[in-house]
Amino acid sequence: MSQVVTGRMTHQHEGELVVFHIGMQINRWWRPDLWLPAFLAMPRMLRELSTDKESGFLGYELLFGRGGPYVVQYWSSIDQLYAYASAPSQEHRPAWTAFNRAAHKAPGAVGVWHETFPRRASRERLRVDPVDGTGRCDGARGGRTPRRPRPAALRERAHRRFSILTPAGCGTPSPASGRTRPHRHPSEPAPVRTRTRPHRHPSAPAPVRTRTRPHRWKT
Repeated sequence: MSQVVTGRMTHQHEGELVVFHIGMQINRWWRPDLWLPAFLAMPRMLRELSTDKESGFLGYELLFGRGGPYVVQYWSSIDQLYAYASAPSQEHRPAWTAFNRAAHKAPGAVGVWHETFPRRASRERLRVDPVDGTGRCDGARGGRTPRRPRPAALRERAHRRFSILTPAGCGTPSPASGRTRPHRHPSEPAPVRTRTRPHRHPSAPAPVRTRTRPHRWKT
């Protein structure tokens, strides 16, 4: 049984990272002669990439979706991914040619889809073991690193920055009335609330306050 690692973890990968998804859409499960050759070609490619340290291949995850199996691959750069896909001496190019030939003979029986997500910088926070994603791929080579806690000065700076950027009326709701008020840092003094009235020039006469009553018609 795997040991549970408590706390917040992150991987050690630095620089460019490419996440590549590739999978099969099997439309005719009762025809394994059409989709089984493409299914068996993927393990050969993964075995070839795992033994080649210069290929830029970091690791993979094998999953199953609604239409069939798919693989999540991690690469060091998108150029290395495209170089492997187009190399005639590698396993991918002959397997792709054979799949296209079979697809022309039985169109609609099986399909292949793929998506590429290049990332300049990546961070993944993990909580338990066994780890998944980039943590497993990069952790197999460099180990996993606990996430360092934020210093108190950085937390206070982020808190003040949030209070500055928060517009008036969009802060925290008041528990009594449910209305929102501007966010105030705990170290700041409470504002003094004063009642203001319209400004009157000293030379202007004081306004005469008269009591008005509703007009009543004489009959």
